[in-house]
Amino acid sequence: MNLAAASGEDLATTSDIVTDALTAFGLSAADSGHFADILAAASSNANTNVSMMGETFKYCAPIAGALGFSAEDTAEAIGLMANSGIKASQAGTSLRTIMNNLSGEVTFVGKNIGEVTIATSNADGSMRSLNDILADCRVAFSGLSESEKAANAEALVGKNAMSGFLALMNSSETDINKLRGAIENCDGASESMAETMQDNLNGQLTILKSQMEELAISFGDILMPTIRKIVSAVQQFVDKLNSMDESTRETIIKIGLLAASIGRCSLCLVRPYRPSAQRCGVSVLLQRVSGFSSPMWAVPAVCSASWVWFWVVCPGRS
Repeated sequence: MNLAAASGEDLATTSDIVTDALTAFGLSAADSGHFADILAAASSNANTNVSMMGETFKYCAPIAGALGFSAEDTAEAIGLMANSGIKASQAGTSLRTIMNNLSGEVTFVGKNIGEVTIATSNADGSMRSLNDILADCRVAFSGLSESEKAANAEALVGKNAMSGFLALMNSSETDINKLRGAIENCDGASESMAETMQDNLNGQLTILKSQMEELAISFGDILMPTIRKIVSAVQQFVDKLNSMDESTRETIIKIGLLAASIGRCSLCLVRPYRPSAQRCGVSVLLQRVSGFSSPMWAVPAVCSASWVWFWVVCPGRS
C-alpha cells in the first residue's frame, strides 16, 4: 500500500508489479516490502516511475532471475537506461537481449585496446553480478572510439538493443553512484515517499482508494463461492430452456402471456376503488400491479412461467 501511495498508482497495479517480479527473481512474499523500497528508490532517483519500471521488469525479470542477477542491480540498469529516455517495454526488451548476450563470452575489439574479453562467470560457473560485468564493460568501452563503440555494441546485442547497451555504457559516474547509493540504502524508501505524497488531500484520497480496493478484494473472495453457485444455477436453467422442443416453448409463452393478462385484468377490477384504496394506504400496491400492463413485463412473465414449468409442472425433473 505504501508503494501505491508513493507512486500514485492504484493498489492492483503495484501489487501485480511486485508479485510478478518476486516470482521471477525467486523471492518470497516476505521480500515484498524490500522490493517495493527498491522500486521507490530507483524511480525517485532516475527519470522514470513505478509503472514504467514495472513494465520493464515484466520483460527482463525472468531472465535476470534465471541468471542470478539481483533485483537491485537490475533496477539500477533500468534507471540508467531511463535517464537516456529508454523506458517501459522498450527498456524491457533491450535489457532482456543484453542480459541474454552477457551470459556468454563478451569480447570487445578496438584499435587502442586490441581484443578484450570480459569475464561474465565465476570459477564455480555462477554468473558474476550484473553491476560488476557492466563496470568491466565500461572500462573496455572507454578505450574505444565512437564508431568502435557503436560497432561493438551492435556486434554484442544487435541493432534493436544497442541503444540500451550504449546508454548503460555511457552513463556518468555521478548518475551511477547516485542511483546505486539510493538503491543500496532503500529500506523504508516507499514508506517515506508515501508519507510525503500523502501529506495533502490528494494523498489521503489515494489512501482511501487503495483501502477500498483492498476491501473489495476481500469481499470478493468471501462472496465468490455463492456467486459461482448462482451463476451455475442460471446456466443450468438456460441450458434447459435451450433444450426444449417447440411445443413446450409455445406452451410456456402462452402461460407467461396469460400471467401478464391476469395482472392487467386485476388492475381493471380494482380501478373503481382506487380513491378508497389510496385512503387505505395501498396506492403503492396498485402502482406495482399496474406495472404488468406494460409489454416489457411479458419477458419476465415468460421467464417465470419457464421456471414454474421446469420445477413444478415438468415431470421427471431431478
